[in-house]
Amino acid sequence: MFTPEQFYTFSLHPHPSVMQVLASAINAVDAGAAVKNHLRENPLPNAKRVFAFGLGKAACAMTSALADSVKLVEGLVVTKHADPSITPRLRSGRIAVMEGNHPVPGLRCVNAGTAALKFVSQLTPDDLLV
Repeated sequence: MFTPEQFYTFSLHPHPSVMQVLASAINAVDAGAAVKNHLRENPLPNAKRVFAFGLGKAACAMTSALADSVKLVEGLVVTKHADPSITPRLRSGRIAVMEGNHPVPGLRCVNAGTAALKFVSQLTPDDLLV
């Protein structure tokens, strides 16, 4: 969570209310918090095995929040930049994190696509993919 002090600059110093608004706005759209709130209000259906697949800029934060709320068997996250504050925790579990190319596709995208196909091919009809 962001605090108003993290938005401190010389020009904003005389305007603490602006720093508060900035912190509140950023915190309101936190992807991980949104996942946790959603899961609290909408529990996942029962499944023997739960897997996670994340794709995009917020994938690390969202998958991390999911892993905090649900016991995951395995996961795969493909993102442009792996968040260094979240990625080590994801990788310490059974969640692979790959960086792709964006906006111009490249070899990392091909590798991530191949990994995604391999990842989903292990699923059975009894599994839940989030």
